[in-house]
Amino acid sequence: MNTKINQFSRAAMTLLAMLFTSMLAWAQDGNCGDTSVNGGADVTWSYNTTTKTLTISGHGSMMYYGSVLGSDSKYHSTAPWSIYDAEIKNVVVGEGVTYIGSYAFAYCPALTTVSLPTSVFALGDYVCYSSNVSRINIPYAT
Repeated sequence: MNTKINQFSRAAMTLLAMLFTSMLAWAQDGNCGDTSVNGGADVTWSYNTTTKTLTISGHGSMMYYGSVLGSDSKYHSTAPWSIYDAEIKNVVVGEGVTYIGSYAFAYCPALTTVSLPTSVFALGDYVCYSSNVSRINIPYAT
């Protein structure tokens, strides 16, 4: 009887661990709006692990980010999506976002494409520093 209980307990613990791990994998979005502006900005981010695309959407300015030296002896952005910085290939910023924060997409070595809407009127410092983006097209608002 104890053997069956132990086997059931191990199976249940394994299942719980798998569920917890899969829940963590879905935590790929959050707020990135600049809360220091009047009323705060309604800007969010989401990351698609399949397409390796980071999407910024909403209305207003993004937060300002910085740069930190990680435990791996490499620099990383302080942006909340920096846990994916080694794999992000594309960034898509949605219409309504007005400002891209400093270091937002820095230290993303796989990053090659950044698409900006006409609503963006300014970029912070070092937005794509140490990435493989060679050009950012900023559409002209008419």
